Amino acid sequence: MTTQRNCDEQSRLAALQLRKTINVLREALSEAMSEITSLRAEITTLRQEDDRVKQRQVQKVKRPNDLLKNDKRRATRSKAHVDSQAENVRLMKEMKVEEVEWKQNWLKKEWRMREETLSHKSERDTTASQEEDGRDVKEVLLDYSKVNVSSSSPSLDHHLSC
Repeated sequence: MTTQRNCDEQSRLAALQLRKTINVLREALSEAMSEITSLRAEITTLRQEDDRVKQRQVQKVKRPNDLLKNDKRRATRSKAHVDSQAENVRLMKEMKVEEVEWKQNWLKKEWRMREETLSHKSERDTTASQEEDGRDVKEVLLDYSKVNVSSSSPSLDHHLSC
């Protein structure tokens, strides 16, 4: 009888820890998604700025009268300035894209590591519970696979109460 109570209490504690971990992961995922959304908006803004700079550059080339009004040195400087602005915008855009890709890859890697940690922890828990109540590991894993991981899941509460 006390063995059953200990098993029930351990199951409840494991489920509580699992719920906390899931909530932390959900928060991290939502933060990452909002960061990705803001970075995408920033990339769009940078692309628009890049388009505007390119358009200004084309307009400068199309208006030879403006170039004729200025002396040769000033025209060269203004074209070089526009070129450097376009290059700066292009570099910023590339940096932001690389940053977003890096963050996405990091989050995927972090998520996989946490899932592996949880699966290893789950395997240890199932092995321990198998030794205590004599059930087969496959039966325990089947029970765990039926459990809904939602924090307010009635099936999880039902599973833990038995």
